[in-house]
Amino acid sequence: MEEVHKNCVSVVVAIYNMSPYLDRCIQSLLCQTYENLEILLINDGSTDDSRDICERYQKLDSRVTLFDKENGGLSDARNFGIEQSKGEYLAFVDADDWIEEDFIQKLIGQLENDGADIACVGFDYVYGDKQEIPVRAMKSVKMNQEQCMGQLCRNKWFTSHVWNKLYRKKVFEHVRFPYGDNYEDIAIMHELIMRADIIACSDEILYHYFMRQESIIHLKSAKNEMDNFRAYLKRFRAVNDWRWKRNALKCCAWAAYQILFLSENKFGKTEYREVLCFWKDNSTIRFLGIKYGLMYTFPRIYKRCLCR
Repeated sequence: MEEVHKNCVSVVVAIYNMSPYLDRCIQSLLCQTYENLEILLINDGSTDDSRDICERYQKLDSRVTLFDKENGGLSDARNFGIEQSKGEYLAFVDADDWIEEDFIQKLIGQLENDGADIACVGFDYVYGDKQEIPVRAMKSVKMNQEQCMGQLCRNKWFTSHVWNKLYRKKVFEHVRFPYGDNYEDIAIMHELIMRADIIACSDEILYHYFMRQESIIHLKSAKNEMDNFRAYLKRFRAVNDWRWKRNALKCCAWAAYQILFLSENKFGKTEYREVLCFWKDNSTIRFLGIKYGLMYTFPRIYKRCLCR
């Protein structure tokens, strides 16, 4: 049985060619007011100076551990970090982002005070030197599993992002990020909620998400569009309660519609067939409301209206 360090927070940072941003990220972790941390820097086959920067911090602070692995992508690096972690709690910070000094302290407080299994805080998007608060601001609320799943499937203020949250490690016991897929957060967040009894949220903005134009996730590629569709499809199939399933179906329907009628990318026959099968098999799309009914029944007319 693996050793678990009581009250310790394992922070997993997946790294691939992030040398311009790493100092800011790691320094924000080392400055945390909650000091019982293990900081796992997963070097995913970087070809720039990222490894040297990580090695420097490993020598400076005993809480920092550097791991080297062959490049396998973000999901693979995060999964590797989960396997290496020894803390009672898990957090994920992207290598180009940074957190406020009380990020961990506040999240630990939420978990302990509310008896929660997942705690989350607000975040903002950063474009260069400009900070923008998301339109869908986080709310300060304590939710049970059913309430949280409802918010997640509505795709409102409770988001699928894994990085503005703290987890009791037990919710990841049988959950891992899908290898090789983008939108990996969407693909697993419903599974994590299904393993949590209480989810506590705060509207305080403590996480800063840096919007890099060259980031893979921001490219409108055929792979990204298919991964997005498949992630929502996985959620749709996993949810049983129709109150949630209806909203999960809306997200899936919109992702499918974009691929079939709006995308400028070229998809293979197998991919088109996969999306078409969903589109045709889920006749309930037409009952989701005027917008989705028109999308399903007269998709090309809907497209012309949309493009006016």
